[in-house]
Amino acid sequence: MLSDLRRGEYEGLQGRLAEGDSSHSAATRYPDVGAREWSPLVARSGGITVGARSILVAYNVNVDEQGAMVAKKIGSIVRSSGRLLKSENGGKIRSGGMLKKVQGMGVPVDELGISQVSMNLLDVDQCPLHLAFKTCESLANDHGAKLCGSEIVGLVPLSAMLQAGRYFNPEAPDDASLVQAAVHALGLNNHHEFNPQKHIIEWALASEVVE
Repeated sequence: MLSDLRRGEYEGLQGRLAEGDSSHSAATRYPDVGAREWSPLVARSGGITVGARSILVAYNVNVDEQGAMVAKKIGSIVRSSGRLLKSENGGKIRSGGMLKKVQGMGVPVDELGISQVSMNLLDVDQCPLHLAFKTCESLANDHGAKLCGSEIVGLVPLSAMLQAGRYFNPEAPDDASLVQAAVHALGLNNHHEFNPQKHIIEWALASEVVE
């Protein structure tokens, strides 16, 4: 993952190339192409990462609470990296998260009087929208809170919306109906407008071509 390659940022590059202290393994420590030793040239230029990955979907689930206490708990439970727990001997152990390929945290949204579980879905094939939403809903209920919709920030692939639509309404006859089923069930219009023609990648591109 890109986050693995970038670990340590520029400040950690010298130790990484000079075989000093580094959190990197042999697989991520050195570049595929270019200098493998620290030098004045590398100090000036740094490094560049070029690659491709699945489309990241920025997805926020709204929790009907102020202060984000429940949202923060949910974020720590669902994110793939999990959370730190105290062990019996007083140390700390990491408990893995519930969802795959998810970054998450809880944040207050003071202007709306709610909080959000703010997530990056790094691969919607492994963690679909409906799975993220329903997991947050179940955890919110466990903590005595309710959800009040959700929000997609930026663009989303059509396939992700269709997958969610099939989950919530498997009898929907066409793509437009499946998208509407997903929009309704996920509450995408509760606090912010979700315009399928602008927020779904394929439909937004088609609109640009027509215009």
